Amino acid sequence: MRNMVVRWAINAVALAIVAHLNVGVSYKDVGALLLAALAIGFANSVVRPILQFLTMPLSCMTFGLFSYVLSFILFYVVGQVSPGFDVTPGGAVIGSVLLSLVSGALSHLLTDRRH
Repeated sequence: MRNMVVRWAINAVALAIVAHLNVGVSYKDVGALLLAALAIGFANSVVRPILQFLTMPLSCMTFGLFSYVLSFILFYVVGQVSPGFDVTPGGAVIGSVLLSLVSGALSHLLTDRRH
């Protein structure tokens, strides 16, 4: 449970960083940002595996590059359904890539690596 909360907080901070880069991603207040981070986490952990399974033939034909298209689409859809969180189509493309990079970097820096 603690690990999930830490990952959600890291993703929320990464989303705030991406929104401040003026790439077509914006939010009204912190509540909207936290709700959007929760929605992105849900979309990536529940919806994305289902869509990946359903689009597996297309993904195989494009050598896995279609997974980026799924990321763009999920990021854009979250922007459309989350109140106070806005994403432009171009912002979905750039924002989803930046969110992945920033979130990965923050996770690497902030999580405990002891096993």
